[in-house]
Amino acid sequence: MSSRRRSLRPKAALAGPARPRSRGRDGACSVAVRLAACTACLGVAACTEADDVAACPETAARTPHEVTYRLRWHDGGSSDGGSAGSEGGGDAVSELGPLTLATDLGYSVTVERGELTSYSAQLVACTTEELAILAPDALACGPTSEPAHAALGHGTGEHDTSAVKVVAVEPLLGPGLDFGSALADSSQYCRAHYLAGPVTSATDGGVFGLTLWLEGSYRAPGAAVDTPFALATKSAYGGFFALGRGGDDAQSEGPESVAYDSGHSAAEVVITRPRGAMFDGIALDTTSPEEAGLAVLRTLVKQSRTTILF
Repeated sequence: MSSRRRSLRPKAALAGPARPRSRGRDGACSVAVRLAACTACLGVAACTEADDVAACPETAARTPHEVTYRLRWHDGGSSDGGSAGSEGGGDAVSELGPLTLATDLGYSVTVERGELTSYSAQLVACTTEELAILAPDALACGPTSEPAHAALGHGTGEHDTSAVKVVAVEPLLGPGLDFGSALADSSQYCRAHYLAGPVTSATDGGVFGLTLWLEGSYRAPGAAVDTPFALATKSAYGGFFALGRGGDDAQSEGPESVAYDSGHSAAEVVITRPRGAMFDGIALDTTSPEEAGLAVLRTLVKQSRTTILF
């Protein structure tokens, strides 16, 4: 998929999760599975093509399907009670006014405005070990491809056909956005990769050279007055995430992990960033604006949850 650059405006999330299911990859059945099928065929000595299909029904016709990515926010712990944003499938809300958060270190932080720039999202092929846990039947139906690995946490090194690559600038106080869609070649996927990075062109919108910027004020524990702040970072940051079963609470202890086979159905991937916790662990009165900006970005990416509906 060719690279595109554009600024995206938030759109409402789509509802209607379908019940997920794991499927296998195409290809011939393993010798062990074929032998098991033959043994069950009343002592027939030779396996037939029909035996293959019976033992590995996933060898049926497979075609690429569309994967759609949606970026959402979670405001757990914020003063608005989490009403802004959605964990996927709900109605998105209009852009917020100032957002006040209580951090784990006792700071009261009010964010007045800001922006985050996203670069790419894609699915990552299952490893053999992942399939053994999430879709063991698929191991009998052909080899799996090993996924690419992140370089310094920033990128996957190569892009899968499921990748959406677009510079998308979104308001930090908005409802999220619909990031884009790609036609995924028929593969078995177990994880997603999400990458945020700096604005590289004036046509992208946002602030040139910045991945994240935000302004507001904070009140330190025991303080009587608020202190204004302006944070920003030029760094890119990405991470891998297990695919949680869509429809579960994206911020619970963790939705059930699943494997998704793009050869049999389309999917909606929802990446939910923890806006309500983005200042946790940061001592704002002793941390430089550059360090604090990078710490906010890391939290927004590293603590994201990903769910998939298919």
